[in-house]
Amino acid sequence: MWGTIVTTFAPSLQVGQAQVRQFGLTSVSYDEVYAVQYEKYYLSPWPDKHAVNRRILESLIKRQAYVGGIWLDCCCGQAWHFSQFPSGLRQFGVDLSSAQLSRARVRNPDACFVQGNIASLPLPEGSCALVTSFWAGYCYLADPERIRGAMVNLCRAIQPGGDLYIEILLPGDVATFNESDFANRSGFRVVPVTTDYRRWEFHDVGGVHRMYSPPLSLFLDVAEAFFDT
Repeated sequence: MWGTIVTTFAPSLQVGQAQVRQFGLTSVSYDEVYAVQYEKYYLSPWPDKHAVNRRILESLIKRQAYVGGIWLDCCCGQAWHFSQFPSGLRQFGVDLSSAQLSRARVRNPDACFVQGNIASLPLPEGSCALVTSFWAGYCYLADPERIRGAMVNLCRAIQPGGDLYIEILLPGDVATFNESDFANRSGFRVVPVTTDYRRWEFHDVGGVHRMYSPPLSLFLDVAEAFFDT
């Protein structure tokens, strides 16, 4: 019924999008000071990753553009991905950080943005041609059932023939982050809360991000109910 693309982070990558003070789960703050530094740490250093994103998005948007449908980007941050494809699908972005969204609106004046979280987003069923989420923003929900519920909510919002494109950060990838060149250059660190790296903290200039990375099986279980797999 639907197509789906699931992309897994390489071990050298790290998480980035969302401000989560409203969840009460972390001390991190994606405020104006952090937003100023966002491009330095999460856009400029990752040309290869962004090239992959652009290539996949281009193929999806070309296939969907004739529908004139909606592209929903969850945990959109400054909406860099929208800026790469200013025409085609109608663009709607969701993020918890007002500072990130203010920059997203400047970068994408024709897109619509809403401050909110993906755990409780009221999405009409079958309303979106394309749903995306990059940098494993779901990890900020910090609980496997909250993540599962958010994924179900997003999948229900996809129209027949639509697509889901998410980046997944698995526990094994989290465990290797401190060995990466980016960690060495930036001084950012992952601290395991559990030995299997499902619960972990990410320490960067924004503070302490308290995260949860479920196994791949959680996403596959949700996908089976909605997609032709």
